[in-house]
Amino acid sequence: MMEDMCDFCFFFTFFFLVPHLVGFQIQTINQATKEMKLKEITSWNLWLMPWSAPEIFQRPHDQALKLSTLNASDTKKDTLRIVAVQEAWAFRTGLATPMLYFISYYIPRIPRWFYRKHAFGFLDALGFIFLAIVVIQGTTIALILTLLGLKTDIFTWDPRDILYKKLNKIRFKHRVYANSFDKWWRMFDSGLAIYSTKKPSQVGFVPYAHSGSFNEEVLARKGIQYAHFPEDRVLIMNTHAKCDSHVMGSAAGRTDVASEMTKIVKKILCQFENSADEVYLCGDFNMTRTSESISRLSKAFPGSFEISKSAGSCSTYWRDREVEAAIDMVWCLKCAAKKSEWSASYVRERRRRGSLSPPENCSPLWGYLWMRSQDSDHLLLKCSSS
Repeated sequence: MMEDMCDFCFFFTFFFLVPHLVGFQIQTINQATKEMKLKEITSWNLWLMPWSAPEIFQRPHDQALKLSTLNASDTKKDTLRIVAVQEAWAFRTGLATPMLYFISYYIPRIPRWFYRKHAFGFLDALGFIFLAIVVIQGTTIALILTLLGLKTDIFTWDPRDILYKKLNKIRFKHRVYANSFDKWWRMFDSGLAIYSTKKPSQVGFVPYAHSGSFNEEVLARKGIQYAHFPEDRVLIMNTHAKCDSHVMGSAAGRTDVASEMTKIVKKILCQFENSADEVYLCGDFNMTRTSESISRLSKAFPGSFEISKSAGSCSTYWRDREVEAAIDMVWCLKCAAKKSEWSASYVRERRRRGSLSPPENCSPLWGYLWMRSQDSDHLLLKCSSS
């Protein structure tokens, strides 16, 4: 009887238990050495706000060239690569749409020295006035279309199409825009876009809520867009967080922004809990990586880490002084990779710096005019996995 029991134990151990343990160890090793499906992700706040940014019809052409040049090195067709942009604002242009496309085509061909000879001048003032009139009449037409029960976003200027023409040539065949003119008085959409080398199966957009007084934040519809790639089990989220001006720069308000972002991200994650092995959140966080808000955001997702941290803490000029520019980041919320497996770098957009300083206690209008000759506080960020 004992011999039969020993034979059974040997048979069970050899034929069932040992293969199971070996298979489990192999599976564990494979998971530990699993290659990242996402090979590259580029994030860039293009700073194309018509009222406060310079050359919004010319710069998208240069930005498209920079993006395509920076991302043209990978020749493999089967790799997943992402380009995410923010502040590529689409805005209602009404009857001026043909005129703006004409300007976009011909102005970049005018010699740069002609309108860059001076840091700020008459052309900048005219540009501000012209765009203000365009946006106001476009919004007025949107009101008329709303009263007639028609779509309000049929006459728009969208710089993301300029980017796509260049990126499409280097295998970024797929694009996801987060258009969201939900109100007739909304002057700008989300400004978000995701370009990818593979086609996503599910895409969406969740807007941030607006509370308190009416301010410039309400004119645009900021939020978080997402794209799910089932073949690679990768989920990408792209965001443009609300500015401090939403809460007049108070610490309590900045905490509120981080809490709202966390809530929306968790809501999106619930949809793909069992179908995404890699989850990334990128964009303009409007918070520095050393802020308390970012610390709270990272603690909300145990095991998360910033894959763009190796890019360093770059600085740029803003209102004639050096400021920290590390508010554009990429976070890995869920993946098997280690921090050391990612490398990142910032690229500055070369543009003129303003030489005209506003008087003390100047009006907000002068401030907007002055900003049109400034460097952006955003840098192009590219992250690559080893």
